[in-house]
Amino acid sequence: MAEVEYRLTHAITLNQILPAGAGVAVGLPADFPNAEGLYLILNQNGMQENRFMGISNDIRDRFAGRQGACYELGFEQAVLNGIYAFVGTMRYRDNGAVGWNNAPGYVAGNLQITLDGHNYDLEHILIKAAQHIWPYGTISNTQKTGALINAGAYPINIDISWNNAGVGAVQNQNIVIPIAGQLA
Repeated sequence: MAEVEYRLTHAITLNQILPAGAGVAVGLPADFPNAEGLYLILNQNGMQENRFMGISNDIRDRFAGRQGACYELGFEQAVLNGIYAFVGTMRYRDNGAVGWNNAPGYVAGNLQITLDGHNYDLEHILIKAAQHIWPYGTISNTQKTGALINAGAYPINIDISWNNAGVGAVQNQNIVIPIAGQLA
């Protein structure tokens, strides 16, 4: 069985990093990653679960720039209470491999991996798996939402874990794509 793991180790509500005013620096926590990685923004206001996923070679820089836009667009802190940012990394291993491989980079077009002799995109796998974990709402990053088909001779095990913002509990979901199966 091939395995892909997404470890979203940092979580924060977006209202916590909203600037206090125009031109004021974004207050990211000291432990907010200053490295490459992936992010998932999940809007849980109501049952919509709208989400946006992406990758960045500098997570801190990505969030610092975008949170200023939230202020400039007039979003109130209360609106951002139910919107969470989960940040982390991914790794994978092929069928029968003992050790893990880290993502080959966090730059668009650079997340191609080989599992069981077939090419897959790690961001595409995350987008499709998240669609099954949070089945309501929309996905804003729609570049990689086509069906994900397991073309190999072994199942693909996808594991996503994330810290639950404000609670501190780690949540975990597992999805298996069977041989010739797909995440539509």
